[in-house]
Amino acid sequence: AFISSLIIHKTRFKDDSYIHTDSVLKSMKHDQHQCWQSLLSWYVVLGALHEATHVLFAVMTGRSGHLLDDGIASFLIRITFLRQCNLPALTNDLSGDVIRHAGWVASVMLVFCLRGNKTARLAAALVALEAISTDLLRLVPSPSHNNILYCGNFGIILLHKAWSSNGGTSALDILEKMVQVTMMRGAQSGGVVTFQPTASGSMKGIRSRVVNKKRTDLSKEVRKKIVRDVTMRKGSIPFFSGHTRFATSSKATFEGTHPQQWSPPSIRRVYNFNVPHSGRRAAFVPGLVQVENYITHNGDFDFYSLNGTTYDLEVIQRFLSFILGQMPAPVDSCAVAGIVGLLRT
Repeated sequence: AFISSLIIHKTRFKDDSYIHTDSVLKSMKHDQHQCWQSLLSWYVVLGALHEATHVLFAVMTGRSGHLLDDGIASFLIRITFLRQCNLPALTNDLSGDVIRHAGWVASVMLVFCLRGNKTARLAAALVALEAISTDLLRLVPSPSHNNILYCGNFGIILLHKAWSSNGGTSALDILEKMVQVTMMRGAQSGGVVTFQPTASGSMKGIRSRVVNKKRTDLSKEVRKKIVRDVTMRKGSIPFFSGHTRFATSSKATFEGTHPQQWSPPSIRRVYNFNVPHSGRRAAFVPGLVQVENYITHNGDFDFYSLNGTTYDLEVIQRFLSFILGQMPAPVDSCAVAGIVGLLRT
């Protein structure tokens, strides 16, 4: 009876231990689950505050235009769950730098402010580390500032005549792929320029531009336009240079599409360095050639400094209109073409 009682007592003790251990494990799992939930919640909230800081400074600096073009709901979803704030009016200048750096500064400050809650502070540290890597060091491309780099330049130099044989199919295949790749930097419009020889022996610029439609592929539309505009004869095309555009500070219009040109073609006296085959000395030999300038570029043309004085874009446009004639397009890129044309000719 004593042995039976002892066995029963031990069995009960073991059962009680199992029950106690099981309850402890369940409690630990529950606490761990709550901890992860709390960390995730704080991470989402602090991430949204980080993006909201960008938006706040964009409003304060007047760079919040078109912020809610796709609706308030989409805007809230982006900053809360996707950790993005798309600022179409953001520019790559001092105001843009203030907006960009405001996010990581605010996130770092929150790390020091949330001292009483270890979980919240850990989440703040994660958000701050992410913000520093994107906003400050730019080790990872930040979705909040993609619009600074939306436009894309591309080009191809045809070194061999074979590239323009068979109607230029090989060259156009590569060019279409280039447009397709750079469309991720902007697909609202695009264009290409090349130079083709004329009957007189000079070169003539041919510009092919397209404004993309809602359900069309910009790369295919640009190729179709080139085929219509350019005669691809063997060895006749030296290069293609192009640009795809995302209209960050203006509408996506045909006149705003690159390549841009201000001045029309003109005949200019050009001095070429001539090295004769005979014993005569080399010399600069003048000749009349047709000159025309086209440009494609990224970024904004907000001002131009001359002789220690800085002039804003509106003054530059008025000056160029007075010197070179009527402004072809009101976009800043056209003013870049005007400045280039003025300096080159």
